[in-house]
Amino acid sequence: MKYSKTILESYAQPISNTEKEQCEHAIDMVKDALVEYGYKISNTRKNYSSEGYAFYYELRESDYSSTVTVLVQGSYANNTNIKRYSDVDVSVILKPIIPISLEKTFNSFKTKIYNALCRKFGSDVVRKNKSINVKGNTYRKSIDVVPAYSVGSNIEDGIQFLTDKGEKIVNYPLKQIKNENSKNSKTNYMFKKYVRILKNIKEDMEESYIQSAKEVGSFQVESLLWNLDDSVFTKYLTLGYGVEEILDSLKTKKYLLDYYYESNGIKKLCPNSSMKILLQNFIDDLIEYFKYEG
Repeated sequence: MKYSKTILESYAQPISNTEKEQCEHAIDMVKDALVEYGYKISNTRKNYSSEGYAFYYELRESDYSSTVTVLVQGSYANNTNIKRYSDVDVSVILKPIIPISLEKTFNSFKTKIYNALCRKFGSDVVRKNKSINVKGNTYRKSIDVVPAYSVGSNIEDGIQFLTDKGEKIVNYPLKQIKNENSKNSKTNYMFKKYVRILKNIKEDMEESYIQSAKEVGSFQVESLLWNLDDSVFTKYLTLGYGVEEILDSLKTKKYLLDYYYESNGIKKLCPNSSMKILLQNFIDDLIEYFKYEG
């Protein structure tokens, strides 16, 4: 597909103030649902990130047995989201004062958060395998709420949860925010612009029925770029030439995929051969798809 300078410049833009306000409404309403269910609020809304929308609240159980952090994570938190993907990812993270078993107690905690959301939003709430979805409207974005436990004494050490199918998943949302902010600063704030561009191109590829684009998540695209040398993002001032430089770097360094990490810097981007093959196919299709016409 041919891309002009104007299209790429529009793809590089962050969300509008209206979308930012909808993001704020999303976390506020999750917080309100928990407060109405009996949780006590400990702080006004704060932000973990100077560049994104990693808003958070601290709450506590009424009996002081644990604290809960309500945190915006993912692309909104990192300011890498695009207009065509509107869900806000919000984690509700339990930090127990006394260690408890994830396997024995997590389903009960997720059900408690689900009940709190149902009480607030009614039939707009759907329990899913990994999360609890709250449908959006004109006032708020669609929200994917992920109940989780902190891995250590604070969420900087990571969060963990069980899916309804019993799979244990560990993520590091605050390390991702820190690493991507650092990458953005070291690339003269070009890294996140190119992430948004590449995410939009991936969406174009999906609409063109390219299978590899459907199978690769936006987080994988973000992490692919995070692994590239900083100089790749600053070589050209023209965005079209910059995208071509990124694609060339992805092509010439495909052999390094085994050594790439997610942008949290901890988990392998390709934990198995099937993910490696999928990303290789996506890179090949991406190179074939993108054409810059100046």
